[in-house]
Amino acid sequence: MKKVLGILFWSILLAGIGVAVVFMQMKHKETICQGFTLSIIDNNPDPLISEADIRQQILQITDTLTGKKIGEIDLMQIHGILKDNPYILNADIQSDISGNLSVEIELRRAILRVINKDSYSYYIDEDGYLLPVNPGYPSRVLIANGNIKDGIKDLNGSRIHLSQQNNTPIIEELYELASYIDWSPFLSKMISQVWVNEKGAYELIPLIGNY
Repeated sequence: MKKVLGILFWSILLAGIGVAVVFMQMKHKETICQGFTLSIIDNNPDPLISEADIRQQILQITDTLTGKKIGEIDLMQIHGILKDNPYILNADIQSDISGNLSVEIELRRAILRVINKDSYSYYIDEDGYLLPVNPGYPSRVLIANGNIKDGIKDLNGSRIHLSQQNNTPIIEELYELASYIDWSPFLSKMISQVWVNEKGAYELIPLIGNY
């Protein structure tokens, strides 16, 4: 008998919790949005995109957030747009019971800027993604130029992993070299440029001196 009563008690308790959760979710959807805060996690002193640009991108797809019901705001749409941004690594969107939205962004970190033989320029981040150059936001990183025949002429505003580029081993080699230089506290402060000569050899040019 006690066992039956125990099961009945826990069943009623769990059902009550479930009803309370659903009620709170429904009530939360009716909460008026008071605005949103945007914070950026970035370990690069020269970010590839600004907070103002990200904020503007959010407002372009939502028109406005302040004054809307939380249930009327498509958080998945906002997350999807931010995820497609080539310079954003992660995006987390939360809303509290008071109707405040918080958007936390983690940016990608470039370790190399490539200027190929066709004079097209792009970045490679620490995870091996090729990123378009964002006009007005130059990142002071290692530069690779010279006899770089990679066949890349336009990234169309999107990011592409180097593994998706066929028959371009030079990109992988430059990425591996840049990763090693970035990893080394000494080399990262010493080397400012990688020049690919006509023989395909890499010449490392120091920041100071002529060696």
